[in-house]
Amino acid sequence: MNDDQFTQLVKYIEDFFSEVNSKLDDTASQSSLDSLTNTIDHFVGRLDAEEVEQAARDAQFAYLR
Repeated sequence: MNDDQFTQLVKYIEDFFSEVNSKLDDTASQSSLDSLTNTIDHFVGRLDAEEVEQAARDAQFAYLR
């Protein structure tokens, strides 16, 4: 293997690792986004349940008056 071939091989490997790292960064970002979305969905579900409970309580108070 001459110096030119070796240089080409090293360049190819560096480009390959750069592409792999880029894809892994995108995957990690998507995973973080999915986690955040799930957390927000959980909080929205809790707020919805709280609103239903408050509406039921308000209806009971209105009935008792």
